[in-house]
Amino acid sequence: MNLEHNFQEIADKYIDLVAIKRIGTYNQIAIYKKEQEKDCKKKYCTIKDFLISELKITEKEFNLLISDDKVVKRKEKIDKLFRNQFSSNEDRKKGFQNFSNFYQWYLDQNNECFYCKTSYDTLLKLFQDSKLKSEKFNATLHIEQIDPKKGYNRQNCRLACSLCNNTKSDLISKENYKKYFASNMHDFLKDLSTSVIENDTF
Repeated sequence: MNLEHNFQEIADKYIDLVAIKRIGTYNQIAIYKKEQEKDCKKKYCTIKDFLISELKITEKEFNLLISDDKVVKRKEKIDKLFRNQFSSNEDRKKGFQNFSNFYQWYLDQNNECFYCKTSYDTLLKLFQDSKLKSEKFNATLHIEQIDPKKGYNRQNCRLACSLCNNTKSDLISKENYKKYFASNMHDFLKDLSTSVIENDTF
């Protein structure tokens, strides 16, 4: 496979292997390949050799791939999600079973709040521009359990912005929050982001 003519396909597979499936040890290679770990060690001198073999590219092409700015930034973004939202939370690891499942769920959330439908990019700009000022809250979308008794899993989790998550708390049901508050929060954040209103709290 030629890197120049199949760059996006190869980059996608590289990201899937190292960032989403998190393959970085011989044990993980063995599980992925459904082979014995000792056989994998014989076949691949290094983890890099495994990746080059899987991607069907040369070492020179591999070095070009991993130094590509877009690939580096994409990997960093997924690595950050892994560190901040998954790796240190045993309940999430248990509920989603692996990061690959968690990442697919995360993509399905469209990078927006489940309640007010405000995107992360809009929230980030509001906080960066100081239209929303807070020492406690930021643009990060929280992983909320709809029913705390059911734990972390695909059916029971949604992304919620810090405003909705804090306002809803445990006092208001999902249905009531969406019926009475979510659309108002959406309108507030939309008007604030388009400078229809101001929000000088201090």
